[in-house]
Amino acid sequence: MLSAVMSDLGILMNRHSTLVSYLEEILLSICGRVGEAGGNVFTGSLSSVGIDTPPEDPNTWRTASTDIPAIMGIFPPNVLPEEITSGRDDRIRALIVIGANPLRSYADTSAYERAFKKLDLLVVVDVALSETAAMADYVLPGRTAYESYDANLWGFNYPDIFFQLRRPVVRPAAETRESGWIMTDLAERMGLLPDIPDSLHLAAQEDRSRFARELEQYVKANPEARSKLPFVLARTLGPVLGSIHLASLWGMIWSATPRIKEAMARVGFSEGEDQVDRVYGAILDHPEGIWLGRLNPEKKRDYVSHDDGRIHLYSQELVDWLNSVTPEAEAEALKPDPDFPMVLVAGWHNDYNANTSMRDPVWNQGRRVGCLAVHPRDAAELGLADGESGRLTTRAGSATVEVEISNFTRLGMVIMPQGFGLDFDGQSVGINVNLLTHAGHRDRIAGTPYHRRVPCRLEKTSG
Repeated sequence: MLSAVMSDLGILMNRHSTLVSYLEEILLSICGRVGEAGGNVFTGSLSSVGIDTPPEDPNTWRTASTDIPAIMGIFPPNVLPEEITSGRDDRIRALIVIGANPLRSYADTSAYERAFKKLDLLVVVDVALSETAAMADYVLPGRTAYESYDANLWGFNYPDIFFQLRRPVVRPAAETRESGWIMTDLAERMGLLPDIPDSLHLAAQEDRSRFARELEQYVKANPEARSKLPFVLARTLGPVLGSIHLASLWGMIWSATPRIKEAMARVGFSEGEDQVDRVYGAILDHPEGIWLGRLNPEKKRDYVSHDDGRIHLYSQELVDWLNSVTPEAEAEALKPDPDFPMVLVAGWHNDYNANTSMRDPVWNQGRRVGCLAVHPRDAAELGLADGESGRLTTRAGSATVEVEISNFTRLGMVIMPQGFGLDFDGQSVGINVNLLTHAGHRDRIAGTPYHRRVPCRLEKTSG
């Protein structure tokens, strides 16, 4: 029997999202569908998807005000406004935003706007004057994807590992920099770079095999430098290769785990002193991408990080959550709110939006975009015709929306696409749906916003 599960936003941005994902993993594990062909498998990549930060570990950082632990080394952005406006002495006071637009992409735009006004410093690295960049103290000139080296480090192939390096296709605009260059320069000015010996600089200029040996000796003599290896590579190999991102790629291959290097050997990159350079050279020679390695299906337990080779499923916090989900509790939680009797699905994936990456409304010229999908029976009861305006209200705010009568949605549910309400040359098309989502309406552990279940009220506007 074959079985596999790939959860998407219907679960991941809905009630009990973390608990449901946890129960999925338990079911797959006890049924023997993890690590098996045809089931959910362990995939290999050059870089780890995250770092191990178990919440029970006292060394795992937690947010100061909302007490959210880092999950795989990352904090949920949904709690950021509270961490800025808490009034605590250890509140977040400065922020660097790289290639993101929190004032449109994250829940509760109004909360973000209020919070960002309280920051001592806001720095944005971007290629466009986004809504977030417009509030920044400094905007640093990043490069577009057409001007820099980039890659998707986490593929989902199995057992073969695919890797493709995207390369610049146009000359970078004046004064722009790779994001890696910007971060390295900031780190250096903050005194975060370790001392780098001249021998490492010289080795980088002469031969990468020699550089690899020198780097190995340097890291052995300075173990603390391993955590700052990207900065070391940026200052030594980066100038030689003409790109800090290329230097980082070489470093990821050099520092790949033994299991990944074994996987490389299975597709012809035999292990040895020159393995790193042969893999690196193959990636540069094949812009279409290469099969970087092949995992060993006979040793799937090797890809479990725990020393005992077992998947550790038990979590007291999640068990307590599970025990709290009873028919009575659910019936109470799901009682319709007379003030907000309908459900808004915030974020409709379709072929005319691309989150907040397409700013110029000409892209959708001649189309009806950014409308609110309403079931025909709901529209009739509210006296709304297709193309008319309605007033949509949630706990977070209200907006006037264009109604699109659609059988795609269900009775009592309305759907609005994300990625609209962007400012472009004084023009804005559609509604920023995150004006209607509340930061406090979120998952209790991961802080994920409940975008797929936002209580709302829709009314016909006068006239």
